[in-house]
Amino acid sequence: MARPAEHPHLDFILLHFLVGWIRAWILPTFRTTHAKIVILSAMGFLDCDIAEVLILHKNTVGKWRKRFLAFGMEGLLDAPRSGRPQKYNHDQL
Repeated sequence: MARPAEHPHLDFILLHFLVGWIRAWILPTFRTTHAKIVILSAMGFLDCDIAEVLILHKNTVGKWRKRFLAFGMEGLLDAPRSGRPQKYNHDQL
């Protein structure tokens, strides 16, 4: 039998912030998807149910839920990637 997943606990401020991510039309779609995953997980839904609703793989849902549990809001941002360092930063463009 599978071990039940740990669900995040959201206080009012975190919930308000995540809902703001979902409503912001300027944010990339993946960031709003991460917010939806955390909110639905905090409501007690299973990874497979969240994956079905958001049309994702259940491993993707579990990855972002675990990253939020481990790192909080910073876990929902992109991790540094390997490869050549950027030649120009955003301010130089």
